[in-house]
Amino acid sequence: MIRSFDPKIAEEFGDMSPRNWGFNWTDWLSNEKNVMMVDGENVGMGTYEYPGVYTLHWFFTKRGKEAKELAVKMLDEFFSNYDVTAVRGLTMKNLKGARWLARQLGFKSYGFFDHPA
Repeated sequence: MIRSFDPKIAEEFGDMSPRNWGFNWTDWLSNEKNVMMVDGENVGMGTYEYPGVYTLHWFFTKRGKEAKELAVKMLDEFFSNYDVTAVRGLTMKNLKGARWLARQLGFKSYGFFDHPA
């Protein structure tokens, strides 16, 4: 697993979501507080929100137990090597695998809300 500053990697995974189309990944990566980790075809992104708090996004090709093991490694990397004391994330209700992974990692759900796509 490595930290990457390559916007082409971020664009490849980030563009899977239409709401990210046109997002400037070069600017995002230029903020050294934002962290993108790459493990093969799997990417974890941590967006700095405020001191100690990051919002995480996963783009994994791995599933199930392998995804959980990779997420644990990435979380350990975030907490051990960056100024991270808490992480949070948003998961679409229809992404049952992602919701399962979040529960397996110890994330707590605070319910559902409507959000524009």
